[in-house]
Amino acid sequence: MAAQRLYRLELEDPKENVFVTQLGGDSKYLKTLTKDFDISSYDGDNVQRYAIVKESADKLLDTGINTLQSTLLLKKEIEVDQVQNELDAKREEFARRMQACTERRVELEKKQQTIKDRIQKFEKFLNENEAKRKRAIQKYQVEHRTREQKTVELELLKQQLAEYQQQNRRLKLLVERYSVFEKFLQLVVERLPEKYLETNDSIIRALMMRHQTLNSTNKRLLKQLHAATDEIENRHQKYLELKQTFEHQLLVYNGKIASKQNKLEAGINKNNALLQELADSSNIKRNQSQLLGQICMAIGNIAEHCQRKHAKPISSLSHVQQLTKIQEFIKEKGEIQKMAKQ
Repeated sequence: MAAQRLYRLELEDPKENVFVTQLGGDSKYLKTLTKDFDISSYDGDNVQRYAIVKESADKLLDTGINTLQSTLLLKKEIEVDQVQNELDAKREEFARRMQACTERRVELEKKQQTIKDRIQKFEKFLNENEAKRKRAIQKYQVEHRTREQKTVELELLKQQLAEYQQQNRRLKLLVERYSVFEKFLQLVVERLPEKYLETNDSIIRALMMRHQTLNSTNKRLLKQLHAATDEIENRHQKYLELKQTFEHQLLVYNGKIASKQNKLEAGINKNNALLQELADSSNIKRNQSQLLGQICMAIGNIAEHCQRKHAKPISSLSHVQQLTKIQEFIKEKGEIQKMAKQ
């Protein structure tokens, strides 16, 4: 009776084919349990209403916990079934997609292999064309360089031919010019005595060689003469430069000697002046020493007169102390004189 007084159970109106398993339960559980029919389609007059809960409040509360756990377990099982169904559906969909992907991958591999074959054929074709192009370019470059080289050689040969033709014309002119000398040499040879030139060759050639030898000797001697003349001029120029340098150095040394002599004379004069000053200062010091001795003797004599009996001897005191004694003695005499006048 006490438990019935503490707990109060409030129930809603019962509905058709609806079993209440939890107090204040969520409506979504009711929807899950009654998904085969629509409750809203029933009107209030056509529905038979009867009470489902007939136990007492304390007994209902005792069994409520087990009922709640069963309901939650049922709910979890339903959710697990739903998740498992969704997972199975996803797996089937994933398997279908994987199968489709595998088929597409196989098709793509076939297409890729076909494309690779085409690319390899095209690359082979391009490589062959590139090799042909390079060979053609290389052949063209070789032929072009060969042509340029041959063109340069042709120009050089033309230039050499022009030079040879010009040299030939110049030599012809020289031959025509020197033909007079040849005739002259022939006349000279005819006039020469026999065996003048000992040679087995032509006398004209021997005469020309003798002339060439004499000419080369003359040129060598002239070259030696010019070299000796240049050497003499160079030595004379060096002699003049050395002479000028010696004279300049002589003047510089004479100037330095004169400067040193002047410094020597100035030093001698300064030394004499210093000696004279030293002698004068010696005389002054000697006179000052004599005067100082006289002053010291006078101070000693005066201090002896100012010395009191039974005092230290004057000879043991310094001159300053002796002057102090004299000053004290004079002060005492002055004070005594003042006292006597008063």
